[in-house]
Amino acid sequence: WEGTKATLKAVGSAIMGIGVSMAAAFAVSLITNWIMKLVEAGKEAKRFKNLMEDSTKQIEEATIETRKQVNHAEELYKIAQDINNSDEARNRAAKELQRLLGDQKITIDEIKTGAENVTKKLNDWSTSLMNAARSAAIFSKIEQLEAEKIDLELKRNEIQNRPGYEEYASHARSNSAGIVTPVGAMTKEAKQVADYNEKIKALDFHAKTLGVGTMVDRIAFKTI
Repeated sequence: WEGTKATLKAVGSAIMGIGVSMAAAFAVSLITNWIMKLVEAGKEAKRFKNLMEDSTKQIEEATIETRKQVNHAEELYKIAQDINNSDEARNRAAKELQRLLGDQKITIDEIKTGAENVTKKLNDWSTSLMNAARSAAIFSKIEQLEAEKIDLELKRNEIQNRPGYEEYASHARSNSAGIVTPVGAMTKEAKQVADYNEKIKALDFHAKTLGVGTMVDRIAFKTI
C-alpha cells in the first residue's frame, strides 16, 4: 500500500505539472491503457483455463483403464480376506492378486489375512501404476500442444513474411509516459499475428506447466 500511495503521489505531481486539459487527456489515456491490459489478461487467463480443463479431462480419460485395473486388484484383496467367501474363491483371488503384484514372496496366506506387507505392496503398486499412466498421458498431451504451437508459429510467420506486411496502417507514437497510441488502426494481418502470439504463449505455458508437474511426480515416486 505504501508503494501504491507513492506511485499515486508521483502520478498526481505529474498531472499538476502538465495542466488541467492535458491532465484529463493523460488520465483517460492511462485508464484506457490499464483497462486494456486487464481485458487482455482476462482473455489469456480464460484461454489458459480452457486449455487446462481440456487437458485434465483428456488425462482422466487416458487413465480410466488403469484405474479399473487398480480397482480390480483392490476388489481381489477384499475377496481374499473375506471369511464369508469359500476357500476356493479366496485362494483364486489371492493367486490372481499375487500375479498382478508380481511378487512371489508374498504368500497366499499373507494376502488372505491382510498382512501389513501386502497392504503396503498393493498401495505402492497402485500408486506407481496410476502415476505411470498419468505421466504417459501428460507426455502425450505435451506432444499434442507442441505440434499445435508449431502449426500456429508457421501460420504466424507466413503472415509476417508477406511483402508489405506492417503492424499499423501508419506509424505509432509514444508519449512522455511511454503509452503507445497508434495513429492508424491495426491491420487485419497484424491482428491475426497478435492472436496467434497469444495462443502460442498459452500453449507454451501450458506445456511447460504440465512438464514441470510430471517431473515432480517422477522424482517423488523415483521413476527417473
